[in-house]
Amino acid sequence: MNICVSVNSEYVKYLCVSLTSLFMNNSGEKISVHVLYIDLCKPDREVLTDLVRSFGQEIGFVHVDRERLEGFRPEPYPLEAYLRLCAPYILPDKIDRILYLDADTIVEKPLAEFYATDMSDCYAVVCRDLKLIETGENGIKRDENCKYFNSGVMLCDLKKIREDFRFEDFVQYAKERDYDLPYADQDILNALFEGKVKFADPDRFNYMVNMEANCGYSEEISSEAVILHYAGVCPWHKVKVVPSHKKWWRYARQTVFYEELLEMKLKGPELPKRLR
Repeated sequence: MNICVSVNSEYVKYLCVSLTSLFMNNSGEKISVHVLYIDLCKPDREVLTDLVRSFGQEIGFVHVDRERLEGFRPEPYPLEAYLRLCAPYILPDKIDRILYLDADTIVEKPLAEFYATDMSDCYAVVCRDLKLIETGENGIKRDENCKYFNSGVMLCDLKKIREDFRFEDFVQYAKERDYDLPYADQDILNALFEGKVKFADPDRFNYMVNMEANCGYSEEISSEAVILHYAGVCPWHKVKVVPSHKKWWRYARQTVFYEELLEMKLKGPELPKRLR
């Protein structure tokens, strides 16, 4: 099973929590983690390597030159958000299928079923972005037919993407819009992959936890949820601790960053950053 993540030094601690949950709940799988990065110091790479190897799994790091992302804006999302656009072209050609996971996710159950999803005639298996569809942000339609998907959890057919797109195609789309992309890479992928994605159940494979904290949704999470996504309101922010946040802290307690994360929780930040 090939897992792809992108990270900078600020998010290493959160990625460690995410990976811990992945390994704890997929102990029977052979997992290779591919870390895409622009700037990641040696100590951070060592922390991630030690974590992954402690579970008997494999890790590799792929550096991306900042110049490759020239023109993309690092706000409100970090520049690393665009690294998933590079994945088909910088990972080894022998890797045809990857599961991309944002650092603010945790994996609560085995991923084998999701990872084995039939991808015939599609670029990716994704989940509708219920948060944006419900709020109607940035003109996104608020109806049941809206197919706008979240890019924080994506099962990708890298071979098919390589066959039909060049990295320059993603860049060209951004240039034509003067890099005005409210949701960064997600806007690009929704536009270019339109009609060529398969939708999975978001309540199972991309449960948007911030909706329960902000939008009046029930704090009870389905027992069928496989992947929880702390998009926007995160457990380390100075906000009310809801049941799903307790799930995140259970894995955080297993990492070397537990005390640091607790201190962050107590001291702030008061308002969450704009993350998926």
